[in-house]
Amino acid sequence: MLFDKLLLCLICLSFTFLNVFGQTAVPRSEHRIGIKHSGGSASFFDKETGEAFVPRGFNYIQLVQSPAGPYGESQLFQPDSHSPEDIDDDFQRIAALGYNSLRVFLDLCRDERCIADQNGLIDEYVDNIVNLLERARQYNLFVMLTMNWLPDLGDYSGPAHEICEQSGEFFGGNCLVLSPKGVELYVTFFQDLIRALQDRNAPFDAIWSYQLRNEFFVEHHHAPFTKNSGMITAANGKSYDMGSAQDKKLLGEEGLVYWANTITSAIKALDPTALVTCGFFTPNDPIQLRENDTRIVPFRAALENSELDFFDIHMYPGFDRQVDNLENYGLIGYSAKPIVLGEYGTFLPLTADDYNAAFISDVWQSDACQAGIDGFLYWTWERHRTAASNNDDPWGGADEGAFLGKALSPFFKPDPCEVVTSETNVALRKNTAASMSIPENPSDWVVDGNPTQTPWISGGFPPQWVEVDFGRQYDLQKIELVVETGSDDPHHYTHQIMARSSPGAANRNIHTFSGDRVNFEQLSYQEPAGLINNVRVLRITMPEAPGWIALHELRAIVPADRDHLDVPSPPILSYPRPGLENITASKSNLEWKSDIEASASQLQIAVDTAFQEILVDEVINELNFNGNDLLSKEVFFWRVRLQNAKGWGPWSVVGKVQPGVIVSTAGQRKEIIKFYPNPADEQITVENLGDNQNGLKYELLSSTGDRLKVITNPLPTQTITLGSLPAGVYFLRVYLKDGVWSGRIVKI
Repeated sequence: MLFDKLLLCLICLSFTFLNVFGQTAVPRSEHRIGIKHSGGSASFFDKETGEAFVPRGFNYIQLVQSPAGPYGESQLFQPDSHSPEDIDDDFQRIAALGYNSLRVFLDLCRDERCIADQNGLIDEYVDNIVNLLERARQYNLFVMLTMNWLPDLGDYSGPAHEICEQSGEFFGGNCLVLSPKGVELYVTFFQDLIRALQDRNAPFDAIWSYQLRNEFFVEHHHAPFTKNSGMITAANGKSYDMGSAQDKKLLGEEGLVYWANTITSAIKALDPTALVTCGFFTPNDPIQLRENDTRIVPFRAALENSELDFFDIHMYPGFDRQVDNLENYGLIGYSAKPIVLGEYGTFLPLTADDYNAAFISDVWQSDACQAGIDGFLYWTWERHRTAASNNDDPWGGADEGAFLGKALSPFFKPDPCEVVTSETNVALRKNTAASMSIPENPSDWVVDGNPTQTPWISGGFPPQWVEVDFGRQYDLQKIELVVETGSDDPHHYTHQIMARSSPGAANRNIHTFSGDRVNFEQLSYQEPAGLINNVRVLRITMPEAPGWIALHELRAIVPADRDHLDVPSPPILSYPRPGLENITASKSNLEWKSDIEASASQLQIAVDTAFQEILVDEVINELNFNGNDLLSKEVFFWRVRLQNAKGWGPWSVVGKVQPGVIVSTAGQRKEIIKFYPNPADEQITVENLGDNQNGLKYELLSSTGDRLKVITNPLPTQTITLGSLPAGVYFLRVYLKDGVWSGRIVKI
């Protein structure tokens, strides 16, 4: 129900829409996120508020199918596919869930459709980067700008490769990070990028950091590391003996430090308040985590000697123990600089269940937080924009109505160190038995929680079986199998699920899967109605297979306590749309949208951002609200949330609406009122350029909506005295024959 503070408008609204999150007094040339040091520890903080800043968010890309492979390039900044509306949709929901950070790739694209061409940086591509930063700024999201590599075009990497090829001293990626020309061109690229952003008055306060490389490594199967004699002079001016294993090690370590320090200094020469980082996947020593990997990650050298402001590490659950990753990084007990977990996530082979996917990442993030990691960016918000997903993709934050995005969010998980979901796989690490097993792949591995590296292998041909004893009876919601075939080519297998209510009871048949299977394929069964009751022992029998019987993982899922997470995700405010162009279409409704079904919407309109003075609080069955009535004050704030059978979901972002009128019936605004000077000192002059003399009236309002002066039947050119008013913001309201016009005045 509308209150008497709403004023009926003669015709439809024109909205100037700003989101509350984006309001800041920080100069656009200054970065808002800084690092402070205390007692040997370092942490991020917000220089505007002085509060601690804990990065929590997503890698944000829009992967599409690539001609060069199944998928793997991003259309985020492509001139023919960049979509501010899609970005705005995503950023609204991410911000409404309480996230504050994004990691965005600048160059995950093909050479001819990327950030640079033969003439250098592509103007429209950079324009689209600025557009994304504007969207992020609107919602208080801070962006890490990440480079995957140097562009091949635009004279950024090409000249270095030419010199390296001629000399034979460096090859491939080693050329770009270790050779003098490679380091020089890295400097050129980042300085070109910063100048381009500065030329466009980009919102630097939305840039959290520059990332020099997505993942740094040197390649020991390429020159100069393949040389066994002779001296090599690197970019740092030092010479290294290629006949010495120690010198080769030093070349990688000191080369990384010089590369990082040189580019960091070049960035800060143009952008002094910037933070600079680099990404790293886990080094392969002292604990060997990857066999036959020729990539060497000299992370500890950067940790101890580089001038990087903080470090970005990448590690995923389901492969190796987190403590082994941290040991190889050298981060156990480390606190001298902030460490961000810039990539983590639950891969699809780990689970086919959205709740269990959230649980796995919830535990992984919480463990990292308790180990001293300072920030968390999930990979990724959305897996893809086209049907190009691989079987080994991670779950996306936006999947299944943003279920994982909700579960990990500051809204539902305020403490990043606290686990808020619960284990639902009652088979995990329980007692097992099998018809037979080879010693290297025992039956216990079928319930060890690692479905990608540790399969049970029987060592025999079919039929074979493996089973798990839960220790007590459970009513199961779902049974999941992760198939082991050893091949991506399909072969025929039969998997028969059987259950017992006690160890000595007879097996009963639950379900049989029969068909062509590939490695890591997931099979899932649940009863069409209800649960699989009274199960203590679960057996998988495989009577048909082309070779030895094996199974990656067996999971028995009980119902999860998930009702609080199954509420709707925040709706998206679609009209007026925050942060995009001023909308002057001839319609007056407030509108919002959702990608899931909801039973109702709750709309609140208030005069303050904290919603202490609420003017409208209505439950609506539609996704819109008639906005023909205007507030008597100059601005109002609004928000929406959705309801389903599980309850009310989180609020949307907060919108700020400034009332006005579209004068033209064609829906195109005409500027019929001019006033000057602005800012003003003693007086302003108002000119009426339209034919609206009958009933014309001017009102001067304070910033809180109080009426200060009223002029009826003004002259076509009217002077309004301001001299006695204190400095501040005022509003001029003009009543015309066919509507109302409003304008903002600054008194100095």
